[in-house]
Amino acid sequence: MIIQMRFRNALSLASLTATAALAIPLSQAADAPTITVKYAGLNLETAAGAHALYSRLRSAASSVCSLSDKVDPMYRRGWEQCFEMTLATSVRSVNRPQLTLAYAEDHSPSDLQKYGINTSIQVAAK
Repeated sequence: MIIQMRFRNALSLASLTATAALAIPLSQAADAPTITVKYAGLNLETAAGAHALYSRLRSAASSVCSLSDKVDPMYRRGWEQCFEMTLATSVRSVNRPQLTLAYAEDHSPSDLQKYGINTSIQVAAK
């Protein structure tokens, strides 16, 4: 599977497009920068696979948000907002319990609520 992140500017939401089983809305801007995150080889049923994808998503979110207009005086704040929203949108879109747990380990309960991450999931112990 592939996730593509598109970003219009430092203060807009990043959107995702994906191939295979994910049906995710297209970006707000057709000319927005895009980063592709591949995860077909990862087993997202395991913590290791989910953490590997989470790391890739963090890296991609950081990169795509860095492509914004750096002349903006609010750049840093805009970058942080873009990064967190892009990352949360990616995690919600993939919608896999282990990935959601990886995200939850890295964020506060208020962040989870703020970015719409549902942690009422159950993961079977293995």
